[in-house]
Amino acid sequence: MRAVLITEFGPPSILVVEEIPDPTPGLGEVVIEVAAVSINFPDIMVVEAAYQNLPPRLFSPGKESAGRVIAVGDAVDRVTVGQRALTLVEYGGYAEKLVVPEDLVMALPDGMSYEEAAACGLVYSTAHFGLLRRAQLKHGETVLITGAGGGVGSAGVQLAKAWGARVIALAQDDAKGDLARQQGADVVVTSRPETVRDDLLAATDGRGVDVVLEMLGGEFSEPDHPRQRVGGSDRHCGIRLRRPESNQSQPPAGQEHQHHRIAEQRLPRPRRGTDAQHDGRGLRLLRPGQGQCRDRHHLSAREGQ
Repeated sequence: MRAVLITEFGPPSILVVEEIPDPTPGLGEVVIEVAAVSINFPDIMVVEAAYQNLPPRLFSPGKESAGRVIAVGDAVDRVTVGQRALTLVEYGGYAEKLVVPEDLVMALPDGMSYEEAAACGLVYSTAHFGLLRRAQLKHGETVLITGAGGGVGSAGVQLAKAWGARVIALAQDDAKGDLARQQGADVVVTSRPETVRDDLLAATDGRGVDVVLEMLGGEFSEPDHPRQRVGGSDRHCGIRLRRPESNQSQPPAGQEHQHHRIAEQRLPRPRRGTDAQHDGRGLRLLRPGQGQCRDRHHLSAREGQ
């Protein structure tokens, strides 16, 4: 089979496509023939050696794949051959076939395409983990979601609305602001770091926000940034990017670059019978965007480039 491989860390242009042996399932494992994968920010960080968990090279990146189960190992009693499935893994997703533990396989509902599934799992589970488990968002509260035009930001807007919250979306520009409105945001602001506090106070009649889902990092995530004090809430979750030292132009390979509360999550082990759109109030209605999703053949076409 073919797989996208990391032979050395660096920009995405260093990735290669090579033939490697087909995987075989071990005890409690299944093999998925991959039909679609997602491309998320953590995947780029893995390629650049900026992610907190890096396996030894040679390996295939990719944390999220959707496809059809083609083989099962001994002691597999929930997943069957031919089943349409989504899986979330630490690495290995950018390959034509992928072997995973049965516990990491989620059955797809009939109405969900492979492309939708591959664009769904990581961003929605991250937003769900941050908003509902870490920040304990409650019905009727006001939440600020930064980077609302991105994958986790868009998922966060939808999840927060489904949970009954008032959503303020911070977007980079008008186009991403329009996308946030389409996802259900009640208020959209396109602020600079120095004006966001005043804009948020104006949008909340001076009360501020209850929860912040932080997806921008940089200036917006600094502890002394005015946004952190809006509303007096300490319920912030998301990312924080460390500032490199002045004498260190590039961090050592493997050094953790992204850390904060969401970064502590572990990939969920689905309960028996779990499907990809069935967690929380009204979440069956959510439809993920596909901007960060690619089908397997699109990725394979880059082999000759």
